[in-house]
Amino acid sequence: MPDRILLVEDDPDWQEIIVEDLTGRGYDVTTVVSLRGALTMLEANPPYEVVITDIALSSSTANRDGVELLEIVHRRWPMTTAIAVSGRASKGNVERFKERYHALDYLDRSVLVHEPDNFLALVDRAAGLSRRAGTRGGGVSDESASVGGGGPQGVA
Repeated sequence: MPDRILLVEDDPDWQEIIVEDLTGRGYDVTTVVSLRGALTMLEANPPYEVVITDIALSSSTANRDGVELLEIVHRRWPMTTAIAVSGRASKGNVERFKERYHALDYLDRSVLVHEPDNFLALVDRAAGLSRRAGTRGGGVSDESASVGGGGPQGVA
């Protein structure tokens, strides 16, 4: 059974690039475009080994839905590994961001195009960490935080 990845990306061009790379590597990828859609999929279809999320989703007025998702995944699905992606990641804030928001890494989108092998190696590492932590066993904690409602794929 291939590792499952939830991709939270609202830009269709970036979504296509990422999905092509991940499926080419053999991953089972589910895509959604919003925090609400991500929570719906995580709650309805656990477990996912990896969540890859854009930080600034257009469905958010404060552009913080990706950050909120990282916090929720860390609390509710602690055995799922998260990777954050942004068009504004800078070397100066990567380590602080990773520690504060519990992401394995915080990547600038340019890495997806200019260094796809590095991106895929990071995803492989994330999936391996989740497998060793036991995501296949369902690893959902009792703590809850939900935005509620909504639906998968393309639903805001």
